[in-house]
Amino acid sequence: MNNVICDIYYIIYRTQSDDTEFILQPFRTFFYCYAFHRYTGIARTSFTVFNCNIDIQIMIFNGKSIYRRFFQGSRFVILHQISIQITGYPIVRTSIGTIPLRKGEKNFLSVSDLLWLFVIGAFLGDMVETVFCRVTAGVWMSRSSLVWGPFSVVWGLALVLATVLLRQEKDRSDRYLFAFGTVMGGVYEYVCSAVTELLFGTVFWDYSGFKFNLGGRINLLYCFFWGIAAVTWMRYGYPLVAKCMGKLKSRIRPWMTAALAVFMAVNMLVSALALARYDARTSGVEAANPVDVVLDAHFDNARMERIYPNAKKVSSHAR
Repeated sequence: MNNVICDIYYIIYRTQSDDTEFILQPFRTFFYCYAFHRYTGIARTSFTVFNCNIDIQIMIFNGKSIYRRFFQGSRFVILHQISIQITGYPIVRTSIGTIPLRKGEKNFLSVSDLLWLFVIGAFLGDMVETVFCRVTAGVWMSRSSLVWGPFSVVWGLALVLATVLLRQEKDRSDRYLFAFGTVMGGVYEYVCSAVTELLFGTVFWDYSGFKFNLGGRINLLYCFFWGIAAVTWMRYGYPLVAKCMGKLKSRIRPWMTAALAVFMAVNMLVSALALARYDARTSGVEAANPVDVVLDAHFDNARMERIYPNAKKVSSHAR
């Protein structure tokens, strides 16, 4: 499934008292396209005009709209569509049969899309790791990166980066995606380990007991897991998430995205402060200001050890 960008032009007839107002309204939108033949696909989108949900469907044949229809459910606004211009022409690929966007079109994920992808990826990653620990180690343990909620920042960022870097390469072979995920996943995990140790004086995973490890930060087996995750995400995870986001986008108001952004920002800030204070407290440093006092009261050693059970403090001379 690939998106097709279309420019829609329609006339709005709005009646107020005895006057009728005519408005020619252009609207550029993404159509979520389902290809059922190498030359043909059905594209569909929904958007809102004057709080009325509009559902538009078109049939695309070799890059041209040959059939179009739309629905609207308001007695106050009557829409008459006068044209649809497909600005994202398809590239016909015999072996794939999809309709990707033409190079150079406005094909990118918005900041709000990336935020929702990050949160979804952070949640899914936390769930996957929690179940993995249960299956392999026989215990339930927290795999969260944050003090509030089951969110793994490492997984959230990883899936956002994978989406941004591989979205245009998703038609490549599974072997390519696997190799890319294996190499880049290993580099990414190594950098995350080094940065968190530098900032908080703590390592959150240690692979020293694994064969073919590099400084205990990464190991070959888990690099292969990153490769498998890349293939699974791009083949199954991202298309499903994108489809759901497309259906829900019209219902998500800007204030919801803003509230989510504020919550995650505060969550990460408090988590960083709590970890820094945890490092200082276990080094024997007394609370020096009111913030330290609040952190000691709400995020004591016992709570931090529950949230980060695998965290190991690194001695100061080792840093």
